Amino acid sequence: MKDNASRVTRHLSRSTKAALQLLGAEVSVMRKQKGWSEQELATRAGVSRTSLRAVEKGEATVQVGIAFEVAITVGLSLFGGEDAMARQWQHETERLALLPQRMRARSAGQVNDDF
Repeated sequence: MKDNASRVTRHLSRSTKAALQLLGAEVSVMRKQKGWSEQELATRAGVSRTSLRAVEKGEATVQVGIAFEVAITVGLSLFGGEDAMARQWQHETERLALLPQRMRARSAGQVNDDF
């Protein structure tokens, strides 16, 4: 039996929730436009039907890799497509090379995460 007290509570921003819901809706629309059942898409993406349903509902319980694989399987273009992702990855890799490899912890105190 699982100990519910050990579960981590996640607090997601409205933007994150909206992005998950949008991705789920897009996957659902594309699946239905292709005439695929939930089981057919789940099989094609190599995931369980339960995971597929969670993706389509926009639930945050699904691993990001599973969500992306389902999206790509139905033909969604993530981050502008493969070429754009490759260019962006190269750009970010170059930027990372210019930054320090390690960051020191700031002095103890209240975290300012107000972006």
